[in-house]
Amino acid sequence: VVTLAEKFGAQSEVYNGADVNFNARLPRGAQVSGGWNIGNSVNISNAILSSRSKACFVVDSPQQMYQCDVEPPYQQRFKFSGSVPLKWDIQAAVVYQNLPSINYTASFAVPTAQIAPSLGRPLSGGTRTATVQLLPPFSAFIDERINQLDLRFSKLFRVGRAKFQGNFDVYNFLNANTVLGVVTTYGSRWREPTQVLEARLIKFSAQLDF
Repeated sequence: VVTLAEKFGAQSEVYNGADVNFNARLPRGAQVSGGWNIGNSVNISNAILSSRSKACFVVDSPQQMYQCDVEPPYQQRFKFSGSVPLKWDIQAAVVYQNLPSINYTASFAVPTAQIAPSLGRPLSGGTRTATVQLLPPFSAFIDERINQLDLRFSKLFRVGRAKFQGNFDVYNFLNANTVLGVVTTYGSRWREPTQVLEARLIKFSAQLDF
């Protein structure tokens, strides 16, 4: 059957949120900036964002109606950065962010032996299992939010017309070990951590301008 997509319904995706940002120059060359955000988007794999989406219409299978209306909760995000010049051409900088915790799912592989009695036949194509999501999308989250504090100290040297800058960085200064990923297959290992925030890292670097 070939027909118009509008006969099946409209698919939509909507983001609702608010942002407050600031940027200020302080005495003695100091600078600060940051912001606060609240919206119905969530972290997926600590990177991708998802807004409310609705796709409740059938094209290929009634299974498409299952959890077709996704509405992430409203979550808050805070970010702050600043820098201040110190004595002896040393500059200190800080970056802090407080982000929502990750969400997790519960995928369960149902064998055809359990499905066939209610379906009235085995799964088509010789399929042995069907994966079902036991939790509604974005309904379960890790308890701990993601907090990360990074520091940098820079020293500037001038030799004639050339400039040499040495840097000392400390990433994840608080050495937080927040969970960033878990096992999502429902079973004995469900919710077992698979990834945590990288441990405190110290780095030295240099930059030469001439």
